[in-house]
Amino acid sequence: MVSSDSVYNVPVEYFSYGSNLDRHTFETRFASWGGGKISYAKARRATLSGWRLAFNAYGLPPKDPVFASVEPAEKTEAVHGMLYRLDDKASWRGVLESEGAPQKFYDVVQVRVQVDGIPVDAVTLVVKPWFWVPPSLRANVRPSARYRDLIVAGAKAENLPADYIARIAGLPVTSEASNTMIFLGMVGASWTFSVSSVPIFQPLQRLLTIVSSRLLAAKEGNTGVAKVVASTLFTGFTCCYAVLGMAALPFNPGLRQKLRNEINKAFSRPS
Repeated sequence: MVSSDSVYNVPVEYFSYGSNLDRHTFETRFASWGGGKISYAKARRATLSGWRLAFNAYGLPPKDPVFASVEPAEKTEAVHGMLYRLDDKASWRGVLESEGAPQKFYDVVQVRVQVDGIPVDAVTLVVKPWFWVPPSLRANVRPSARYRDLIVAGAKAENLPADYIARIAGLPVTSEASNTMIFLGMVGASWTFSVSSVPIFQPLQRLLTIVSSRLLAAKEGNTGVAKVVASTLFTGFTCCYAVLGMAALPFNPGLRQKLRNEINKAFSRPS
């Protein structure tokens, strides 16, 4: 793990494997939080061997129940992605802040990737323990179609290996959420973003994460009466989470901007 006193140092080689494969998303992600455009010196295809792509980072349900991370795996496995070189400290800080790293959701970890067969020292993001979705829940706590397809589109645009893209494209996704539930979930996320870096709140945040992911897993993995009960409980939990979020919004202008953007996108599509 990169130490806190050097995590913002540039130049840096950043290995991206998720939504940042899409260059437009990468360049504009901080702007959606009220920041500036992210600039990078160059972008190259790269491979991280001995790791696997995993949707094991608890996200912002119901819009995006999980996000991607990487985890150690057999030597025969690999993650394909993009290696961005950033020389501008403001841009690198913008990447980290928009990802909730290193204080909130992801740790910044040193890795060695291959670029055209040549090893390159780099950093990548690995989900923190209190936002890690255990394997027992991953079958039913799945990524949204929006998020999975964004990764697939970025991978295709960068000509990553076809079999790797096909595996991601074939992953099952979570049920489509209503606009109202997306709104409530995004309001609740404001509380998550505001307190997740405060140590005293982390045990509570972890508890809420576990409860929400288990309710979502029950909703997605059951049928009949059990599904109705789980759906009702999940809706109630999301509403309570939104109440916490309303209390946090006045103290986070960047998140207010992000929430406005997300609500506009949510309500611009059909229910």
